[in-house]
Amino acid sequence: KTQYEEKIAAAWSELKTTGIYYCVNEGEWEHHFEKSNYLPVGELAEAAFKKEIASRSFIKLAQKIPLQEWDDAENSLGRKFSLLVALLEDQLPSR
Repeated sequence: KTQYEEKIAAAWSELKTTGIYYCVNEGEWEHHFEKSNYLPVGELAEAAFKKEIASRSFIKLAQKIPLQEWDDAENSLGRKFSLLVALLEDQLPSR
């Protein structure tokens, strides 16, 4: 968390349009997508997102894939994974 929290917080503008979810629950082992556990990054204001990241002991980002899109899950998750790796390596095209 310490190594990447600044990069993740600074990438709010990129993350808010991706459909990636941020864990707002205090329990890092909860995995359901109810609003008490995950919110789309885009539903959090930038300042609130940065405050959440700074104040928590963990950062958990997730992607929700509906069962109807299961056949494309490999491609969809691969694209999101590539985005997150680029974000952590400061290789985003918009930076």
